[in-house]
Amino acid sequence: MPRFSECWRCGTPSATVICHSCGVAKYCSNKCKENDIARHNDAECRPVSIVDTCSSCRKTGSLLQKCTGCYRAFYCNPTCQKNHRHDHKVECKRTVAKIKTLARSLSHYFPPNFSRICVAHYYWGNAPAYDYLNLSESEGIDYSSTINLLVLGVGDLRNVVMTSASLPDSFTNKVKFTLNDSD
Repeated sequence: MPRFSECWRCGTPSATVICHSCGVAKYCSNKCKENDIARHNDAECRPVSIVDTCSSCRKTGSLLQKCTGCYRAFYCNPTCQKNHRHDHKVECKRTVAKIKTLARSLSHYFPPNFSRICVAHYYWGNAPAYDYLNLSESEGIDYSSTINLLVLGVGDLRNVVMTSASLPDSFTNKVKFTLNDSD
């Protein structure tokens, strides 16, 4: 499957027609795009497109802006964000509080290691935490199997905490994290 400048249907160089659903697939003509719809939609388009839903107007898209407080709400534009602010404020604060609480409880399991000197080593980064799994947008909110996540170069444990805190209440199985870092 070509990824860059070739037509995804026939392989012709310099493809200029782009799939509007995923923004990844390119075609040399509208005819090639139309002839590839059945294969591309089911096999590639839906899996590669990262589609979020606006928390205010419920429109979907791949270019929505995230809430900079909790990174769990998405908005089409500042108007949608402003319209949803009153409803989202409580949930946003609750999510941030959950992350802080979980971080504090995790810190009891990871006491400082005084046997080695680490200058400027931070387990909690300066960038917002994100959900590795994003279960509602990837596997689906009704996913019911055990999940195994291998996290290489962990660096920031807040992402692990955020992933755990973001699981839906309906998820009752286990999530097994394997964390690996150079230190």
